[in-house]
Amino acid sequence: MDIYDPYVASGMQKGIFTTLEPYLDEVYNYIHTTAAANGISVADVHQAYNGADGTEDPDGQGLIAVDCFHPNDAGHKLIADQVRALGYAPLH
Repeated sequence: MDIYDPYVASGMQKGIFTTLEPYLDEVYNYIHTTAAANGISVADVHQAYNGADGTEDPDGQGLIAVDCFHPNDAGHKLIADQVRALGYAPLH
């Protein structure tokens, strides 16, 4: 899976997003390119959290915990749904 960006917001967090965005774009590209070259499917968590253009605020979608960084229950479910969509079954 690739990763979400919790810092797509206003104020101080917007500054963090602006600073980190170019580096995160490189990370997403590396994950997807390397996986494709090796026949590995990737759960597109970034797009699910941050939208097609990568600028949607996951906190505004109710996906981030009170620490303003980690996923909450809805966020974890979204990640699990992305992985499950690749054909992986839940662990029991």
